[in-house]
Amino acid sequence: NGADPLFRSARVRRALTMAINRQLIIDNLYYGMAEICTSPFIPQLWAYNDKIDPLPYDPEGARRLLAEEGFTDSDGDGWLDRGGKRFEFEIMTNQGNQIRNDIQVMVQEQLGKIGVKADPLILEWTVMLERHKASDFQAVISAWRVGTKVDLEPIWGCESRKPGGYNRVDYCNPEVDRLNATACGILDFDEALSLI
Repeated sequence: NGADPLFRSARVRRALTMAINRQLIIDNLYYGMAEICTSPFIPQLWAYNDKIDPLPYDPEGARRLLAEEGFTDSDGDGWLDRGGKRFEFEIMTNQGNQIRNDIQVMVQEQLGKIGVKADPLILEWTVMLERHKASDFQAVISAWRVGTKVDLEPIWGCESRKPGGYNRVDYCNPEVDRLNATACGILDFDEALSLI
């Protein structure tokens, strides 16, 4: 959740991604039948950019980025902290979905190896959904069903951060909004693709 002070920095979010072995999750929980996400578009859509490489699994690089953001183990307890506060957060998901629960455990273990404490929070579906809708979470393991229309606004647009909108991770980039609006108005796929 980008609105949470812990996750406002893109470098912190990048470090956490680099500390999670996403391929291991895919291999162990999805039997290799998934892909690491590198785009807000799924590979089956014309707007998907297959030239974007996924961030590497690099725990040492993640530690360096977090150190640059001021997170160190100042008291020697094995957990990173900044300003006397431990780097700790909840990862929320719903009960009844074993894969999501297993992802929580794997992420908790992997982040723990770099000194980040991730606490699994498993909630009944409707309770989790209400908290998700209200952006009342730090991190969440969930999923979106996507249509085939290429339009980032409903989930990533600045205006969609308002109450009732679907931008529940608080992402806002006016330049992305401008490019998305322009691309949505172009009928030629190749021309629109050059903007995305």
